[in-house]
Amino acid sequence: MTLVNRKQISLYEEAEAGLNSLVKQTAQVGVGLLGMLLLTGGNPPALTVGLSVVGGIAFVAWSEEKRLTKFYARQTQLIHNSVIATETTQSELKHHPVIASGTKQSQIPNTSESEPTKFEGRQSQLPNSSESESLANDIKQILEADTDNLSELMKQAGLNPDEDLAGADLSSVKAVGCKLSRFNLSGANLDHADLSRADLSSANLSNAKLANIKLCRADLSGANLRGVYLIFANLSGANLSGANLSGVNLIGVNLSGANLSGANLSGVNLIGVNLSGANLSGANLSGVSLSGVNLSGANLSGANLSGAKLSGVNLSGANLSGANLSGANLIFANLMGANLRGANLSDADLWSAELSDAELSDAELSNANLSHANLTATNLSTAKVESARFGNNAGLDEDAKYELEKRGAIFPQDERIAAMV
Repeated sequence: MTLVNRKQISLYEEAEAGLNSLVKQTAQVGVGLLGMLLLTGGNPPALTVGLSVVGGIAFVAWSEEKRLTKFYARQTQLIHNSVIATETTQSELKHHPVIASGTKQSQIPNTSESEPTKFEGRQSQLPNSSESESLANDIKQILEADTDNLSELMKQAGLNPDEDLAGADLSSVKAVGCKLSRFNLSGANLDHADLSRADLSSANLSNAKLANIKLCRADLSGANLRGVYLIFANLSGANLSGANLSGVNLIGVNLSGANLSGANLSGVNLIGVNLSGANLSGANLSGVSLSGVNLSGANLSGANLSGAKLSGVNLSGANLSGANLSGANLIFANLMGANLRGANLSDADLWSAELSDAELSDAELSNANLSHANLTATNLSTAKVESARFGNNAGLDEDAKYELEKRGAIFPQDERIAAMV
């Protein structure tokens, strides 16, 4: 008997049975009270009324206990029968002539080449696709169950939590708030699934398919995400602290408000990603292309953005204090009101960047290009500007230009003359 059959006695049916039982008991108690009124002529003594009420309550309690005892006995028997059936199937597989002969799986004839293998481990040993599909449905229903002990529930259903989710087809599964910490989901298909608020901390999701998945506010801290396919996924508010996402394709992913502190994002494709308000403090984004990415209000303090491609990126109000932006491409970037205190911008290209109201005190700007950048109300005090190139900057008066030039900044000839007059 499969889990699909076992779950015919669902929570809905249990509630329906309880309601029917309550109606029946109420009717029986009502008949008893009516009989009492008839026997006493409609004017029963107080003692009789009290005894009748106590008796009615005792009858309802006894009836309900009897019903629940039968219900749980039936549930236990169903689980027991399922486990026996599973063990029988495994025993038959063990003595299957092809498997018992030690023939490699690649040599087993494929009776349905158009049907891809959906499971690895125990699932891949199933002799036909119908049983494989049945097992997939069983796993989906277990994941959707409201339980605090998913591992135990899987074991009761004859499944191995360490093997039977790897490579499983779990597409479109609804497992909101599911506890999958340290589970092995490598190679699983979770496209279009909803795992919002799920606990996936330290889970193995390597090479899993996660396209269009919902992982809002999910805990993915320490998870293995190497080689995952995450395009157009919703990870808003998710915890990805310390996660390894190097080389992952994140096209169109929503990471607004996500915690990516200390995450490895080197070599990641972030085209069209929303990182507004995200925590990227200490994250590794070296060499990453962030063109067109929304990073407004993001926390990038201490992040490694050396050599990153940030042309036209919205970094307004972002915290980049202490970040490494050496050699970064920030042409036309919006850094209005950004905090760049102590940031390393040496050799960075900030041509035509929007830096109004930005904080650049103690920043390293040696050899940086700030030509045509808007420096209105920008704080450049104590910034290291040796060999930094300025020119045609809005917001710089003659005194400011002269002060910067004294500290080693380079201006075009016509502006240098004007500043020195």
